[in-house]
Amino acid sequence: MKMFFILLISLFLYGCTKESVDPTNAKDLKISIDYAFPVISGDMTPKGSSTSYLNFYNKYIVGKILTPKTYNINFVNLENNYQWGISGLWGAHDLISVPPGKYRIFGDSRAVEDCSDVCSFTFSDTIIISSVTVTLTLKARYACSLLLLDTTNIGRTQFSSTHPNPLVITKGMMKTEDLYHSFISDQVNSSGVYSNYSIDLWIASRPTLGADFGTGMSISITGQKWQPGKYYYIENTGNGYIVPPMTGN
Repeated sequence: MKMFFILLISLFLYGCTKESVDPTNAKDLKISIDYAFPVISGDMTPKGSSTSYLNFYNKYIVGKILTPKTYNINFVNLENNYQWGISGLWGAHDLISVPPGKYRIFGDSRAVEDCSDVCSFTFSDTIIISSVTVTLTLKARYACSLLLLDTTNIGRTQFSSTHPNPLVITKGMMKTEDLYHSFISDQVNSSGVYSNYSIDLWIASRPTLGADFGTGMSISITGQKWQPGKYYYIENTGNGYIVPPMTGN
């Protein structure tokens, strides 16, 4: 009788151990995730640009200082069509679990505001994860345009909008060394999104608070046709400020 109970307990423990093993999870790889910007002619990558912009690009965009902090990415296994999504923080050194295979990935990493201090980008690609993959580097595509303004004789900039959502825009362009800048989301040109209100940028010669901005004028942000991935210099014509059409490099 005693031997029977010992045998019964042994079988029970063996059964529990066997059921706890998940062969699917055993095949998962622990990999890190990162992104890089592909070089496309005419995009934010500088070619023959001014020194001030080269410094801005290398320090703040390549250096990932003026980039979003969070991401949302979806994976679709092309063999069985199984789909799942992940969210996280860039630079957190988190590892994700992914089985080897061929995947379609899509997602984004965006700024909160439509006129923002930081850029936004999206992902859409087909990738292969093998048994030796350690880091997955995604191809980031800009989902914004970059608006630049020389700081000479500029005292203040300010965005205004008829939209009631306070998160839609920053208060003004961000100043970094020789430039004011703002990233304009691709949502600004989306059909119907901004049909009922406008976003304007005020440029003033004095940093006066309140209604008195000194000499200045307004540029309609929603009145422009922004091309994602392009950068635009605001020009001072003497009679006011204009945004020239973007031309490729």
